[in-house]
Parts: sequence; C-alpha cells; structure tokens
Amino acid sequence: MTCTLMIFINLCILYLVKTASFEINRARIGVDYGPRVIGIAASIGSDTRPLRDIKNCGNLTAIATKTLDIARHQSATEILVGVPLDKDGVMSLHVRNFNGRLCLMFATVLRTVCTQFAPDMSIRLVDERFSTREAKIRLRLDDYFCSLDAMSAA
Repeated sequence: MTCTLMIFINLCILYLVKTASFEINRARIGVDYGPRVIGIAASIGSDTRPLRDIKNCGNLTAIATKTLDIARHQSATEILVGVPLDKDGVMSLHVRNFNGRLCLMFATVLRTVCTQFAPDMSIRLVDERFSTREAKIRLRLDDYFCSLDAMSAA
C-alpha cells in the first residue's frame, strides 16, 4: 500500500470519527465488531444499554443485515461502528491493527446494505480505544448482566 493512500485513509477515518453527530434524543446502535463476537448496544442521548451479541459467522453481509434489523427494531437512525485507533488517535493499517481493518471492512459492507435497504440510516465510525477496559470496570461496578462485548459496544 502506498504512503499516499495510507495518508488519505487516515484523513478519512479521522474526519468520520470527529464528525460523528450526537444530537440529544437520537436513537443509535453501537457496534463493537470482533473477530469472534460482535457486541450490540442501543442508546438514546446519553442513556446507553447493552443489547446482545452476534456470533461472527464470517459473512459480513449477513452480519450487516442482522445489525440493520436490530437498528430498525430499536427505531435507530444511526449506527456507530467502533474502530480501534492507535494511542495517538490515528488508524494504523499495519498488521498489529488487524481488527481495525476488519472493522473498516464491516463498516463498508454495512454502509452498502443500508444504502440498499435503509437509505436514511447513517453509519459513523467512532474511536473505540479503551472500550473493553471501560466495559470491564462498568460490569464490575454496575448491575448489568450481559456479555463483555455488548458492554463494550455501550
């Protein structure tokens, strides 16, 4: 991959992460995409709750369709897909950020599915650095009975 292409991709990701809209009372679905399990959470404003997990079957179209169905069921108008950025806030396309590339591929397929079946649904990339660490703390402190993946999405 050329240096120019990597710079362009980083700029696009930073733009998408920084422009994620957070209007009050807007229903959203959060997605924590993982190689084995995808965590799903729902939110309205600042009230966020874990919903469920989806087993990663490897079929991105099927997972995207199921995610869209969950978003419709929750009356969501936006789906936020977490992307693991490096500590300096930049998406690295090196081997060490393999999960980041998986998240980007999933977000691309999700956007394609939404364009076909729900053109008004917004797809946003958000910085998910430290979301698993925060989820572990929330699970210990709060009264939630859910998976770590669903809590990470929240």
